[in-house]
Amino acid sequence: MLCAPVHGTPYYVAATTYLDEFTKPVKEMEAKANQSLKHAEHSPGILVVTLLLIGIIVALYGTRLTSRIKRLTSVAEQISVARWMRKSL
Repeated sequence: MLCAPVHGTPYYVAATTYLDEFTKPVKEMEAKANQSLKHAEHSPGILVVTLLLIGIIVALYGTRLTSRIKRLTSVAEQISVARWMRKSL
């Protein structure tokens, strides 16, 4: 309760309010913060799954690329050996 004097008179004005009027916004912010916290708790799992998927994709792409390079190297060696054999004949 708040009491304020009325200027020029011997009277006071008293005012009251419910505590909920002040605490309601704080409780709403607290609820939003808790929701954000619950959402953030799931984020590490999502991050791990995402990193695993990226790792698998990179590994598959790297394997395909490496196998193509090995195949090209093998063909280049065969061509080189064939040319060397022609020159020596």
